[in-house]
Amino acid sequence: MKKILMFLASLAIGSTSFVSCTDLSEETYSVIPSDEFFNNEEEFLMSAGRIYAYLVRYTCYRCIWGTITVSTDEGVSPLREGNQWVDDGVWRDMHAHTWTPDMQDLETIWEFLFGGISLCNQILYEFDQSSLDFPEKESLIAEVIVMRAWFYLNAMDLFGNVPFTIDFADTSLPEQVDRKYLYTFIEREILDHVDLLEDVPTSENYGRV
Repeated sequence: MKKILMFLASLAIGSTSFVSCTDLSEETYSVIPSDEFFNNEEEFLMSAGRIYAYLVRYTCYRCIWGTITVSTDEGVSPLREGNQWVDDGVWRDMHAHTWTPDMQDLETIWEFLFGGISLCNQILYEFDQSSLDFPEKESLIAEVIVMRAWFYLNAMDLFGNVPFTIDFADTSLPEQVDRKYLYTFIEREILDHVDLLEDVPTSENYGRV
């Protein structure tokens, strides 16, 4: 009898595992869905601000700033007593121009630059999806476009021919373009939008383009 009761209890508990929920909608707490954002000018500014938060990586350890400094006559990283500051010989290799394709620093720089380009493309895409209009919207769009040109300028300087895309919705592999094409694109993007940018520094635009 005891075994029968245990069997029936196990069967009852197990049967609940096969009951499915038909309401699969979720209430998010840690993120804001994009279709519930961009309701006012402040939220547009917050979104564009992601670019400047991202720029903190520009001067991070073994990223762009250190690389473009040590690889020229502008700076040198000498060894210290006790073999300090060797860092796997990366600074020596950068200074002597003996870097290799598998160097982690180059991968870090590549990911930083094209992550920034992708972020700018995403922000421009999200701006375009919103029907909200306000006086400074055109200027804010120009700011993001110029920042994207800045990322491409660094990519052209450090890598030459690079993959090129300005469409966030395009999921195909980007085509590679040469320096001449990219230079013309960067120049045009800046000249076409520079007049839309703020030319007087204020507390509101401090640190921005």
